[in-house]
Amino acid sequence: MIVVWRWNESEVYGLKEADQVDWSVEGDTQGDAFVQIDKDKDSGGITYLTDLIRPKLEMNQIMLFLHNNQKYGYNSDAVKEILEGLGSRAISNLVIRLFTGGTESVYYTPANKLGILGTKGTIPSGISDLATMTIKAEHYDAVWNNYFINMKERIYQLKESFFRRAKAHEICESVSYLDHLSQDKSLWYSMYNFIEDYRRIPKDTTATYSDFSVCINYTKLKGNKHVAVAYKEAQKEMKKSMKSTIIENNEDAQAQTQEIYHQLTNLWKAIPQQSY
Repeated sequence: MIVVWRWNESEVYGLKEADQVDWSVEGDTQGDAFVQIDKDKDSGGITYLTDLIRPKLEMNQIMLFLHNNQKYGYNSDAVKEILEGLGSRAISNLVIRLFTGGTESVYYTPANKLGILGTKGTIPSGISDLATMTIKAEHYDAVWNNYFINMKERIYQLKESFFRRAKAHEICESVSYLDHLSQDKSLWYSMYNFIEDYRRIPKDTTATYSDFSVCINYTKLKGNKHVAVAYKEAQKEMKKSMKSTIIENNEDAQAQTQEIYHQLTNLWKAIPQQSY
């Protein structure tokens, strides 16, 4: 896992003397690593990254986080430059994510206590050990697992999980459509995350749900307007259903299920096979 950022306490991490600092992962036996880099695009960042990543790609999966800051220079065009510089080997073993704003899953926040990055260019205390240069495994694994599942797969999992749960309502009409959906907390909170209604997700929940912030950020990138339109249409239909008071019978429920599934399928089809 490589994070390119304007690290705030660079003297603490050793980044004043070098562009790169490597950390190991606590208890790891598979060679996992966390790499800090403080090098902007205009200072040779693209070449530096491609030279660093190229020899590792054949035997390793790599996740590259680029801080999407105008002064730092990393944006969707920079992502394309890196991919072009690495060639076809980058397709299956590399995930690149632009991050910014302090709200994504890579950040450690009160609402996400398994993130790694602080919101001000730091690694919060308790996540890293400077004496041993290690990152806590639970934080590393949580961030890795959340982001390495690519966006197309994440939408596919949501649409199929929703469809299976919604179709099951047809044989249990004693419970309302929305009550039936909401009984599956992992699905229900994934749906709230998808429509960006985060206040509805309890901060103390133990349910595992999908985070679609990566997908939302992707729709904002230049050239992804068709994906953004499909995402908004799917959001609109899901919001309407989740807040509806007019789903009164099985026929209404089936119609709503088909429409949401249709919109999610359109979104899934709009996303390129490899979405970084």
